[in-house]
Amino acid sequence: MSTNENKFQSRLDAISKAEVALNDHGYWYELRIKSNDNRLTNGALTYKQYDNVFDETKSTYSFVGVSEDGAIVNGYIHDGSSKIGRGYGGFSFELTMQDGSHKVISGPWSGRPSVHSVNSGIKYTEVKVNGDFVGFSKEFIQAIIDRFDLRVCIEETEREKEIELNLYW
Repeated sequence: MSTNENKFQSRLDAISKAEVALNDHGYWYELRIKSNDNRLTNGALTYKQYDNVFDETKSTYSFVGVSEDGAIVNGYIHDGSSKIGRGYGGFSFELTMQDGSHKVISGPWSGRPSVHSVNSGIKYTEVKVNGDFVGFSKEFIQAIIDRFDLRVCIEETEREKEIELNLYW
């Protein structure tokens, strides 16, 4: 049983359906959520810059943002400069940093959650919410599993430190 259920109560109440299903490619299980309530994914994220341990040139960073309650997580890979990168078609994103400053990054790459988890130590993965992917923290995913009594457990893979769901009977 998750000790974080009360911490996430409002978000949990916004979920109308939660299920575990084999992903579209049939390789792993994913959490799928239905909700028509914006409380589930709303809220500002505060970002912190982390070294990208996968970049031998030390020219890019992980910018990882977390909601105030720790439920929602998002990450970008970028060099932190004001130059336009190649990702997202050059779109710009304004990030509110932990110190209250604002940083605009243009054309970042998102990177897999496992990359940002290794760089930041924040464990999260993407969950399908109404068909779109949203980053949820390991703790929030556990609270969802507990609330909806899903027959699944969270495991961390050794190969890439990814969060994985495994069914149990």
